[in-house]
Amino acid sequence: MAAPSPFKISKNGVELVSYIDLAKYNMAELSRRALTDTGKYLRMELIKKIKTLPGMKRHKRPYSAVRWSVPRWKKGAYPKLEIGMKHGTWYGEFQEFGTRSMKKKGWLRGTTEENLAMIRFFEGFYLKEIEDNIKAQALIEESDMQNAEGEERV
Repeated sequence: MAAPSPFKISKNGVELVSYIDLAKYNMAELSRRALTDTGKYLRMELIKKIKTLPGMKRHKRPYSAVRWSVPRWKKGAYPKLEIGMKHGTWYGEFQEFGTRSMKKKGWLRGTTEENLAMIRFFEGFYLKEIEDNIKAQALIEESDMQNAEGEERV
């Protein structure tokens, strides 16, 4: 998606240029980039934690079970990060929340709470760049938006 162009109004020799739409776009895209990096980081940390379990050291299951996304389909909505276990994979939701016969493991919640400093670092890195518009546009490049499997996001 291309960045919106500035809105210009000329009346009686006075030209008013509004960059509000561009600023909103930059804020949303930089937030989305920060959430993308956060999702990648939390996924890898969660996989490291799951790999320490007995029988999971060389198993491929954690890589396919843990997913993250920053959905784009809601127009006007502020971007948010969705991370979790793929439904029905390896009893992920049961192990995260527990059942009456199994205690909750809480890997996702624990991993998130342990890495709050890194999440703040990612958010701060992208959102402090909003003042420099050229740098912001370089950070938002559409070709850079790929998920963990290397597929292009829609």
